[in-house]
Amino acid sequence: MEKALKAFLTSANIHVEKTHHLPYLLDRCAAILPRFEEIRQHARALTDYAVEVRYVDDWRDIPVEEARNAVAMAEEVLIFVKLRLAEQGVA
Repeated sequence: MEKALKAFLTSANIHVEKTHHLPYLLDRCAAILPRFEEIRQHARALTDYAVEVRYVDDWRDIPVEEARNAVAMAEEVLIFVKLRLAEQGVA
């Protein structure tokens, strides 16, 4: 999700600083295109995976069903961003 949001921002010529905080990135995207609010829940739910378990020392076991749900949300976000990019004539 992080890279998709950063791709959208980059396509809008917005400088993207180094961050993994998904709600912040989503705020920046929503400022350009308010429809990004539609995926706000996904950003909240996936932030821990982008930040908390990013490094080996921070790792925790994730139950299979939780992992499946997270992957499904991430895939939905990727599709959402791809569609927004296509609407903008980028993708």
